[in-house]
Amino acid sequence: MNRRDINVRYLGARMRGMLSETKEVSMVLDGIQNDLAQVKAQVSELVSRPRVHGMDIYIQEEKPEVAEDYVWINTDINEL
Repeated sequence: MNRRDINVRYLGARMRGMLSETKEVSMVLDGIQNDLAQVKAQVSELVSRPRVHGMDIYIQEEKPEVAEDYVWINTDINEL
């Protein structure tokens, strides 16, 4: 085997390794894009929620422990 054959084999092995790494990076990027799409959807949902004086409105049946952080709307049918 001459020097040229060794170089060609070495380069071929390097290219196969690089191709494998490229596929792995592509899979990671696809995962990141999917995560980003989910985050965008969550942010869009949060932005579209009703707000009062810059505060989020959470409708729930019991008053939260940290009531000053929320606008609490009592959903008890007797209170409505």
